[in-house]
Amino acid sequence: MHKHGLNEITATIENKLKERRFEEVNSVLKSLDIRYEELRVLMTYLITTFSYNKELPYRREFYEGVCKRAKECKQYEENWFKVLGR
Repeated sequence: MHKHGLNEITATIENKLKERRFEEVNSVLKSLDIRYEELRVLMTYLITTFSYNKELPYRREFYEGVCKRAKECKQYEENWFKVLGR
């Protein structure tokens, strides 16, 4: 995926969050296949939803799944994920 695509993801999710469409965002997170999606796409979702942890009950499980996947791919930076998991 090109950077442009990541920007589109960010813009779309940010708009939904600003409109308080939390159930929709939660559904998007649930629909992502963590095993096969590009890590940078998954990280984009984590970063974009960072401030809405309380409003997105599935985000915690999504975060844990992305961490597990990143560890398996040797692309894991522990401190980075600690910050995103707050």
